[in-house]
Amino acid sequence: MGYDEFELDDVKHGILRENKPMISSNFKPFKKDDNRLKLVFPQDLRALLLFKEDSMPPMELKYFSVDNLDKELDDFCAKFISNHVCIDSVENDITLNNVFKIYMKDFGGSVNDVIRWIAKFTKVIADVD
Repeated sequence: MGYDEFELDDVKHGILRENKPMISSNFKPFKKDDNRLKLVFPQDLRALLLFKEDSMPPMELKYFSVDNLDKELDDFCAKFISNHVCIDSVENDITLNNVFKIYMKDFGGSVNDVIRWIAKFTKVIADVD
């Protein structure tokens, strides 16, 4: 990334989260005159599932190919949701992984917004609202 210095949180919150403040802060990672702002691109919510949060067990390091990135991220999200989101269609209940709670604002701000996003990657959720 050139000669600019980056900490992991700069990449995570500055680049991948579209220069949004860390959850525990009100300050954006990159200020208006920061040269690294040119690396910020529109947020892809699928990247949030790659974040290892303190309360989560260790995750296997993932590699994605440039040529097949969209499909590989979609497949990763579907697998993550299958393994880390508990959907009980009998009781009409859902238990979200902590990453959805931590970054709920990124997903739209409400539980229904998160569920709508999750529904793109699973056939178990039929109707939200």
